Amino acid sequence: MKINKLSLVGFILGAIFALVAAQGFAQSNPLYVPLPGGVKAVLYRPDNNSNSKVGVIVIHRTSNYLNHPACTQLSSRGLTVLCMNSRFDNNEALVDWELIAQDVGQGVTYLKNTQHMNKIILFGHSGGGPTTTYY
Repeated sequence: MKINKLSLVGFILGAIFALVAAQGFAQSNPLYVPLPGGVKAVLYRPDNNSNSKVGVIVIHRTSNYLNHPACTQLSSRGLTVLCMNSRFDNNEALVDWELIAQDVGQGVTYLKNTQHMNKIILFGHSGGGPTTTYY
C-alpha cells in the first residue's frame, strides 16, 4: 500500500514536471534566415501569439547566439525573436565595427520589412552590448 501511494505521488510529480517543461518550448518551429554578407539568423516566432508586433534582436559580437536561451524564453512570452550571428562569428580578431553595425541593421530591416514588426528591441549580452549600442 505504501509503495502504491509513493508510485502515485511520483507519477503526479512527473506529470506536473512534464507540463511545466513543455511551456519552455513555446516555439516549435524556428526558421533559419540567411542574411546578406554572411550573417546568420534564426527566427523564433511565438506559437501562442502569432500577431506579435514587437521584435527582439539577440546578438553577440562574435559568439554563436542562434540558440541562446533568450531566443526560446522571449519567444515563449509572446515576442518574435531574431537570434543572430554577425559575419565575425567565432573570430574576434577580424571584427570591423562599421560592418558589424551593418549586420545589426540587416536584422532590423528584416524584422521591419519582412516580418512587419512595429517595434524592435536590441538585446546585446556581453559583446552584444557594445555591438547594439554602436548600431
